[in-house]
This record gives sequence, structure tokens and C-alpha cells, in this order.
Amino acid sequence: MIAFSFKKKTLFADEKYALLAIGVGFFILNQVLELLIMKFSGFRYSEMCTWDCGWYRGIVEAGYDLEPHAHERMDAANWAFFPVFPLFARFVYSVFDVSHSYALLISSRFFFLLSIIYFMKLSRVYFPAIPLMVSASVVALNPFAIYGNVGYTESCFLFFTSAFFYNLKQERFVLSGVVGGILSAVRLAGNFALIAYLYVAIRKLVEDWRHPERRFRPEPLVLGGILIPLGLSLYMFFLYRHTGDAFAFSHIQRAWDRSPGNPFARIGDGLSGDAYGKYLALMSAAALIVPAFLIYKRHVELAIFSVLCTLIPLSTGLWSMPRYIFWQAPVLLAIACACTNRKIWILFLTGSVIMQLAIYTAWFTGRGWVI
Repeated sequence: MIAFSFKKKTLFADEKYALLAIGVGFFILNQVLELLIMKFSGFRYSEMCTWDCGWYRGIVEAGYDLEPHAHERMDAANWAFFPVFPLFARFVYSVFDVSHSYALLISSRFFFLLSIIYFMKLSRVYFPAIPLMVSASVVALNPFAIYGNVGYTESCFLFFTSAFFYNLKQERFVLSGVVGGILSAVRLAGNFALIAYLYVAIRKLVEDWRHPERRFRPEPLVLGGILIPLGLSLYMFFLYRHTGDAFAFSHIQRAWDRSPGNPFARIGDGLSGDAYGKYLALMSAAALIVPAFLIYKRHVELAIFSVLCTLIPLSTGLWSMPRYIFWQAPVLLAIACACTNRKIWILFLTGSVIMQLAIYTAWFTGRGWVI
């Protein structure tokens, strides 16, 4: 019998096997569902690497651009796409001798599997009452699960986010710093991990100051914090040497007409727009409830990360908000908490499958709202 006990912040050995079995099982379920959609719709895997996956494919094929060259205005370059995911895909391409597109698809699915497993570990240390089956399902079968399969960074981002907060909760500060450093080079939002880390570090220092009998060495805490921005710093150094602009990843956003603004005004604009704008605005507003829930549960570091991962991209527009929201570890934790109610879980899974059918159809028929 598999024990789901929790003791001294460490998973029992038999639970580790449970994590692996459940993670692999739900990953296979996701892949079978996708296969059925592909089979009965006539879509082909060879056509799956499109939209942002095409930008990553360009990085895998030829590296980063020397100057802008894409879009009608010839003002777009691949500098906006951070290096960890395409570097891993390049490794897959070299080892397995597959096409660049398939290397990206394989890479995203590899991280998808890891993200399911590590999200279960994350839920165990933050919300031990959540059954592992529920935790695995909200990742593997979430309504926007397609982004874990199509050569996007979502699954990579979720894996490193889950690993970062898992190790931070376990007070493995150096290891969480190493993971955070990688996360900061997966996507710009990964750098918000530093702010969450600083909150935990300050809280730890205050607690130890109040209890001088504790033996605490601050060096690991400081080292972990220093390591987190290292990934972004290295990417900025590369961009400076490559393009002459260390902030090229930010400045190039103008090619996509993205500029920071009032995130709450973006919600207001969406609510006064068409049906799809209202849908995005309501989803974004609902996502802002999650940090309040996490603060109520006294998981402030997760709340900090979540509110920043929602408000910052929202400040540049409602476009792409569904994947920014539904591939956030704190949001998925909140959903998993709600799904401990069996009726809500069944409703979530039913709606998720229907949503996936719609999104896969939109993806392969070129509907821009899925970008």
C-alpha cells in the first residue's frame, strides 16, 4: 500500500515511486488525448511547431539574430526568447538526430513530464492534503495543456518554478538559488523568484534573530540569493557582446507592439471590448484572486510570485494571458486546492477536455488567439 504520509519535510521512499508512477501515468494520458485529437481531426505532428515555436526553431538552427529582420516592418528579432529552452532543444537535436522542430516538441514534452512530477512534490510541501492524483491532473489535463506539447517554454517554466519553490520551502537555499538562476534564463518572469526568495530570506533572518539559540549560518542564504539573477545576467552579457544592447530582450518587444501600461486599465479595456476581450479580462481578474488566497494560507512567497507573474505581462496587454496564468505554479496550486472537492474536480476535468479540443483546432487552423 502506498503511503501518502508526510514527515520532516521529506517524502518517503515509497511515495517517490508513487510520484513517478502517477506522473508518468497522467503524462501518458495527456499524450493519448492529444493523439486521439490528432487522429480524428487529421492534424499532423509535423505541423505542430508554429507561432513562438518557430522563433525557438530559428534559435536552435542558427542561434540569435544579429539584427532585426522579421515582421512586415522588419523590426523583430529572436532576442525576446530566453536561452535555456532552445539550448536544451539544441542538445536534443544533436543527440537524437531529429529535425529542429521535433527537437523542440520532444524538449517541451520532456519538461512537461518533469513539471507534473515536481508539481506534485510542490503541492506536498505546501498543501499536503491535496491528493497526488489531483495535483497531477491539474497540470497534465489543464485547459491549456497544449502549451506543454508544442515547443513553447511553459512546461520548462513550470518545472523550474516548482523545483525552485520546493527547495526553498525545504530551506535548501543554495540549491533553490541554482534552480532560480536557471529559471531566470527560461523566461523574464522567472526573475520574480528573486523577490519571493528575498521575502523568505528576510523572514528567516528575523525568526533566527528572535531565537538566538538557533545555530544558523547566513552564508547559504546569501549565496542562494546571489545565484538567482545569474541566468539573466549571463544572457544580458551575451546580448551586449552579440548586439551591443544588454536589454535587447526588452527593447525588441516593440516589434510585437507590447509596451508597459496600467494592468487594471487593460482589464477595463477588455471588459469594454468584444466577447474574447471580456473572456481574457475576466480570466486575468480571477487570477488576481489567487495571491489573496495564498496570503490567507500564509504562503506569501507564492503570492508575491503569482501577482508579479500576472500583473507584469498583463501590463503589456491581454494577449497570451491564458498560458501565462494556467502555467503558473501558484495558480495551479489554488486550482488543485479547489479540486479536492470531487464535484469541482470532475467539472474541471470535463471542461478542460472540451477546451483542449477547441484550442487544438484553433492551433492547427491558424487562429491567432492561441499564440
